[in-house]
Amino acid sequence: MMGASKTGDRGTAADPRLRGWRAAVLWLVLGLELAWALAVAVGYGPHPQTGPFGVAMLMLIAGILGSVGAIVATRQPYNPVGWMLYASALLVGMFMGARYAEWSRTVFDGALPLTVLIAWFQGLTFVPALLLVIVLVPLYFPDGRLLSSRWRWVVALAAMGAFFADLPSAFDPGWLPDTEIENPLGIAGFDQLDEVLITANYLIALVAFVLAMISCVLRYRRGTQVVRQQLKWFAAALGWSVVWFAVSILAPPPVNDLGWLLGLTGLMLLPIAIGIAILRYRLYDIDRLVSRTVSWALVTGALVGTFALLVVGLQTVLAPLTSESTLAVAVSTLVAAALFTPVRTRVQRAVDRRFNRARYDADRLSATFAARMRDEVDLASVSGDLLATARLALGPTSAAVWVRDTADRP
Repeated sequence: MMGASKTGDRGTAADPRLRGWRAAVLWLVLGLELAWALAVAVGYGPHPQTGPFGVAMLMLIAGILGSVGAIVATRQPYNPVGWMLYASALLVGMFMGARYAEWSRTVFDGALPLTVLIAWFQGLTFVPALLLVIVLVPLYFPDGRLLSSRWRWVVALAAMGAFFADLPSAFDPGWLPDTEIENPLGIAGFDQLDEVLITANYLIALVAFVLAMISCVLRYRRGTQVVRQQLKWFAAALGWSVVWFAVSILAPPPVNDLGWLLGLTGLMLLPIAIGIAILRYRLYDIDRLVSRTVSWALVTGALVGTFALLVVGLQTVLAPLTSESTLAVAVSTLVAAALFTPVRTRVQRAVDRRFNRARYDADRLSATFAARMRDEVDLASVSGDLLATARLALGPTSAAVWVRDTADRP
């Protein structure tokens, strides 16, 4: 047929998605690496310091990063964010390389393929995977372009940080990280530079991360409404992870363990939020999601604090009378339960006014309009109030009310 063009695996100019064998290769590579990591974990066992939980979290993070990255990369192959997520997933999966090398050395006498190469390469994966997610993705999110060409030096800075971080693992003499395999590229005396290189890596990574966050702020201030909603999804997931990791560092046990676990969930939520934002799936639900999360966190904190203070106070007062009785706990529970609804209502209203203002104003105007209409019978007044409410709540460019003439009815 004249004028028709073959789309092939790349799609058309209007639909540039990757299709066919190219998309299949992305999923196949990800699946093979996860299957390899699972086989190593089952065959040789998990890391002695992390146990099965660490392996499960590692594979879950790699699976989510890789799945979201593959979805974005196949649908928007021109957007480097998808490829960055996918590459970070492959690097995270390589963390099992040390276990693979030790499995090969102890069980198969080093006969498994690429034992030394995988043992050497796995020590170079952690920092690049981390910098991809926390520096390069924010710089290019959501449209796959930097704010301007001047931001390229931040990309170079991140690459320099990864380079300095990997030098000790690559060239230190002795055993490779987490293995008892001799480093084939070890240089005598190179380990004396470790302190300098590690310090430089920390400083460079910190500067690059701060600049990446500044880039997000500038993009938000200059962006359209859609771009701002996309950045809200990213900021919500990142903020959740940062807050709970801070709790894991500052709080005493066992709260710090809970903070670490919830921080890891943030790392899993981050690629999901990025995928939702880029593909614009339920994009505008973020305001309600943030407001509900903040409100429930405040309500929970307020009620837990109230409960704790009441338990301590009542036990102090009632101790001479009740001895070891649980009366103080029972009374505190009842008070906290009674406070739940009024506290939640007040907190939700306050949070909505701050984080979900448009919906809050629309809901308030609708409720006010409904209350007026209960006693209003004049049609002209009803029409005027309806138009005024619609203009205030929705801000349309034009609005009108059409009323059917009763004389036209059959």
